[in-house]
Formats: sequence, structure tokens, C-alpha cells
Amino acid sequence: MAKIYVVRAEGFITKADELKAKKISFSDRGKFYAEACIYFEKAYDSNPDVFTLARIDAAIDTCWKAEKPEQEDKFKQFEDEYVKRHPQEYEYGDSGAGMMDMGG
Repeated sequence: MAKIYVVRAEGFITKADELKAKKISFSDRGKFYAEACIYFEKAYDSNPDVFTLARIDAAIDTCWKAEKPEQEDKFKQFEDEYVKRHPQEYEYGDSGAGMMDMGG
């Protein structure tokens, strides 16, 4: 279920981004950020293992835009814990490998 929640959250972000590209006001886009934040939180509550560092950053940004400080703080705390558990991803991105690790 968590993956479904993430897909829904990302869909709402896409919708908000499309409206931004059309120069629709932030006040009209805000509801999409709010929905995305709700779905990110549902995903986290369902199974936090579906998150990557990039996805956590998206959740933080989305909840900030939705003016949901409690959820934003929840994801910031999760990010701190996640970085400690996944230092390679923090250092090199989702691939988890640096150029030296890849023979570069």
C-alpha cells in the first residue's frame, strides 16, 4: 500500500508543477501540495522503507509548501535518521556508489 501512496503523492506534485508552468497562482496549487503531503505521510506510516533520500526531500518540500509544519518536521527527523543509516546514498545519490566504486 505504501508504494501506492507514494505514486499518488507524486501525482499531486506533478499536477501542482503543471499548474505552476501555466502560471497558476500558488494559492490555487496549494491544495495539491497538501494532498501530496498527506499521501507521503500515509506512505511513511504504512512502510517507511519505500522512501529514498530524494523522496524524503520531496516530502519535506511538499509539506513545507502545504504549510504542514508537523509533517515537515516528521520528515526532517526521518531524513536525519535515514542519512545515518544510508551514508553512501547521502554521499553519492540513489545509486549508492561513487565514481571510484564504479571504476571511474
